[in-house]
Amino acid sequence: MNARGGNHVEIHAFELAASTAHLLETIVNDTGVSDIVHVYNRPVDNSTRMVDVPLVATAPGNERFSICHAPESRAIGKRGDSCRRRGRLPTLATSLDDFIEQRGFGHVFQVTIDTEGWDALVLEGLRRSLRSQIVQVVEFEYSAMGFWKQGLKDRRTLAQTLQWMADVGWFCFMQGKFGLVPVSPPCWREEMEIHRWSNLVCVHGASTFFAELLKLAV
Repeated sequence: MNARGGNHVEIHAFELAASTAHLLETIVNDTGVSDIVHVYNRPVDNSTRMVDVPLVATAPGNERFSICHAPESRAIGKRGDSCRRRGRLPTLATSLDDFIEQRGFGHVFQVTIDTEGWDALVLEGLRRSLRSQIVQVVEFEYSAMGFWKQGLKDRRTLAQTLQWMADVGWFCFMQGKFGLVPVSPPCWREEMEIHRWSNLVCVHGASTFFAELLKLAV
């Protein structure tokens, strides 16, 4: 997350895996940017609440690591099984809305979400900031994993996510090889629910960025 106050720019990075968070902190310190780059070994969810994190040692950079959710969400896959096999640690997760409010940010230029299938939940925890346009640009990942997975009881679809974002004024484009593809209503088509690795960029329809992104659309 890129936040700005006056002429001061800050980058705030959340990482769930302790080994990866430690690696990021080492890089930040070694490159001398610790005054503007802040790393948090803390989960992000759709609300601020206590969640369980699996007690599993992971190599730095391993992305297959997630919060343990309730039994009805076991269809997420092996990551949920690791919680039962090796135990779990209660940990306070934050929503990005609450983090932004607690830090008193009046402007956040960009939020980038890459959570291996949990992106829809992180977005839900950013709803107030999207509605108020504190955030200017959002990028997130879509796939067949995590809460995007078909058959999951608590599944989120891309169509549902784009609809509620449209309801608060936001428009999204899928990033393609040859340009941006408009996917938010009224451009949405059922065949766009492709369940393959994809990246989307979103802006508020009233922002100056919207017209610029339209120029790049195919």
